[in-house]
Parts: sequence; C-alpha cells; structure tokens
Amino acid sequence: MSVLSGGSLEPTVKKIPLSLTLGKLRVLVKQLFNVDASVQQLSIQLDKNAPPVLLEDEEASLRFFGVIDGTDLYINSVDG
Repeated sequence: MSVLSGGSLEPTVKKIPLSLTLGKLRVLVKQLFNVDASVQQLSIQLDKNAPPVLLEDEEASLRFFGVIDGTDLYINSVDG
C-alpha cells in the first residue's frame, strides 16, 4: 500500500495487514505521520482512473474496503 499525505509529503510504501481495521489504521497513521486521528480523513484509490473513496467505518477491515497490494491510501487532515 502506498501512503500519500495531502501532497505535502513524499509517498511512503508500507506493508499493512488487510485484517487491520480503520480504527487501528488511524493509530498507525498518528504514529507514522503525527496526524491526530480526530482530524484524519483517509481515502483509498482502488483504480488509477477512479476517484478516491472516503473510508468511514471504523470497525471495518482494509479487506472489507477492497484494499489490495498496491492500493493508494490518501491522508488529509480536516478541521474538527
């Protein structure tokens, strides 16, 4: 999975278990990029020709969202 942060950071490639829930992914993003979970807006791009899809179900696994090897994850921060 490639992790992209709002265009301000270089893309980072990380191996993340597909069983990881969105809630636990938010904790990982906090640890790696110092973006508080309360302001994270996470989305994935499953196909290069499709727009990113916002991730919203905190208990769902990455597999549930359709994440596969090579999926791009976008990290943005929003005002609470």
